[in-house]
Amino acid sequence: MFEYFLPPELIAARPLERGQSRLLVGGASCSIQDQHFYDLPQFIESGTLLLLNDTKVISCRFFPPQMPGTEVFLVKETSKDLFEVLFKSKKKFKPGLKFRLSESLYAEVITDNEISIKNLSLGESLDKVIAREGRTPIPPYIRDGVSDEADKETYQTVFAKNIGSVAAPTA
Repeated sequence: MFEYFLPPELIAARPLERGQSRLLVGGASCSIQDQHFYDLPQFIESGTLLLLNDTKVISCRFFPPQMPGTEVFLVKETSKDLFEVLFKSKKKFKPGLKFRLSESLYAEVITDNEISIKNLSLGESLDKVIAREGRTPIPPYIRDGVSDEADKETYQTVFAKNIGSVAAPTA
């Protein structure tokens, strides 16, 4: 495993304003240029294939209120109301265990990596409740991984439209 020390004061706690991101450009002559992201078009040659990430980061991180030190990370919806998950806890999650996932969501453990979610919020879709009550998954080196409401917007790409990413773009 590759490990290195990165001084905390060099880690940005918040993303830059849109359009202010830096861009490091390397050329064939091994020259390196320090640019801005808005300069990108001048470095793309005609005929170049450019792939854009249009997935929207979902608020897939939950800290069940009655289970201190426990994290439930929704990886993906496998079928209606069933989710593949990652548990982070000292406690073992056995099939049949029922618990409160958030204010309006209850969960039941199906397998060691799958839960069923019941939405108790009347008139709102499960997707909307997850978006409102879940947390944005930011890396642990950014504010100890603790996200807030602002992160739901700032940790999206400018192309974000299709729900589905469980990792915030932080590069």
